[in-house]
Amino acid sequence: MGDFINFISGISEDMLPIGGVGGILGNTPDILKNYEKTKILYEKSSAKYLMVDSGGFQLFSINEDNMAIADPSQRTLIIMNPDKSIHLKKRFNLCAEHVVMANQLLHPDFIVSPDLPVPDPADPDQRRYLFLNSFGYCIYGAFMMAELLAQTASKAKLLIPIQAFDLAEFQLYLNHLQHIHFDGLSFPRRIMTMERMAAFFIRAYLAGVRTIHVLGTGRFSYIAFIAFFAKNYFTFTSIDSTDLQKFSQVNSYLEPFSLRPISLRMDSQDDLRQPIKCNCPWCSYHSSFAAIQNLPKHEKRAFMVNHNHFVVEQLMTEAYEHATTARDLYEFLSEKTTRFDDCKNVYRVLSLVEAVRLI
Repeated sequence: MGDFINFISGISEDMLPIGGVGGILGNTPDILKNYEKTKILYEKSSAKYLMVDSGGFQLFSINEDNMAIADPSQRTLIIMNPDKSIHLKKRFNLCAEHVVMANQLLHPDFIVSPDLPVPDPADPDQRRYLFLNSFGYCIYGAFMMAELLAQTASKAKLLIPIQAFDLAEFQLYLNHLQHIHFDGLSFPRRIMTMERMAAFFIRAYLAGVRTIHVLGTGRFSYIAFIAFFAKNYFTFTSIDSTDLQKFSQVNSYLEPFSLRPISLRMDSQDDLRQPIKCNCPWCSYHSSFAAIQNLPKHEKRAFMVNHNHFVVEQLMTEAYEHATTARDLYEFLSEKTTRFDDCKNVYRVLSLVEAVRLI
């Protein structure tokens, strides 16, 4: 039905693949800290789409770190003051105004409103409290972003992050968001089971949402699962992941379609006698994994980046092409990989989605 785009995030200039980059995602704290570096990265990537994230995960990480520090004087104080810098000594200051500053510097296609990612404790009563704490911050950020983007006549499409655990909490978001203009929703894979994600996607679709972004997912099963919704429901579907940087940096080779990592480090314990089964342009120059393993450092890094990027894009493209029905997708995935349990789980959930759609 629509586009299915991979936004590369957490990437450095020397880790950019050569061509074919669908999207680049940067976050506000990094952009405002080093705008020129970010601009060069964006321009050099020749990406079709650019997205600016608010930097909410940094906020989440600081909260988590603070909880582990016994001495209050050693914690990072979280504040909100649009008249002060985002980067302050022992303080973290993230406001909608900062995100709009990043927007005006880079003029991205998409921008994500400020959010406070919610922890996932075992105690349901604590979870409820933490959800409400996060909800207030996220809704305030959404209202401020919508107002500021309108004032600055920005053309960026506004995505609202949904930090919720169940449909009742999601509905609370929808009830408040009906009063502002936004262009799509963003969902964190971190707190999503496949069943929960399916329910949220269907509810978003019924609410008229046609643009969605899934934060932080590079896993085989979720990419295949999301491809079904990109094919059948939404006009623009995207994901982002730091996996390209993470795996390529440690010389982990992602198998085509399954995305299982094979270590090509010099101390690798993986069986490198197996044949290379990849049709990417970079693998075609090598007869064995051992040959890749022994490449000079800079050549090996370039190989990893380009191969790993190719196979993720290949999975997204071909899963999308074969996702007309849950059965079609299952048969395709089962033929291409040995991840049979993952394939069955994707099929199980998507079969339920198809059943709902027929009602």
